[in-house]
Amino acid sequence: MKPQPIWSNAPRHCPRKSLPPYAYVPGQNPHPLRHPQGHSFYKPYGPQALPVADWRKHPAYLYGVDLYHQSFFWEAHEVWEALWKMATKNSPEHLFYQTLILNTAALLKIRQEEFAGVRKHSLKSQAKLAALIEMVNQNTFQGLHLSRFQTDLTRFYGPLWKNQKIKLALDQDPPRLNLNF
Repeated sequence: MKPQPIWSNAPRHCPRKSLPPYAYVPGQNPHPLRHPQGHSFYKPYGPQALPVADWRKHPAYLYGVDLYHQSFFWEAHEVWEALWKMATKNSPEHLFYQTLILNTAALLKIRQEEFAGVRKHSLKSQAKLAALIEMVNQNTFQGLHLSRFQTDLTRFYGPLWKNQKIKLALDQDPPRLNLNF
């Protein structure tokens, strides 16, 4: 079953790359890589080469954005984690991918109804984003308007940060990755 997109009209940045047949949720369906019925069984999921310099031509990054907007959170996380591992430690790219990974992990935790995990990952995502903004001292990075994304994180997760009993839902307009080309 395909998940409900968090942004149904999001532009596809890698339309030739198909979306998986289902969104993996731990404990709810076959693990994509390890289970014989997984949608990517024995296939490498992330990029196999170093990132290209121009994010506009970076298929792995852009495919991760496509996956994210279509609510394939685990899959987007896997793509971005591969890029994060290739990035120079403590570089802007490293912080940027950590921000995306942690936010995506928080959204996956919403689907699992593990709200302590949502809170933990979203707060870490916000902290990494703040560090990135301070480091790069610019409004956009890899096409993402950073302060707008920071505002969106606060708008969406803020109620949970203030009250741990709040339960968030994916139909409450999670942060989008609206890239400026």
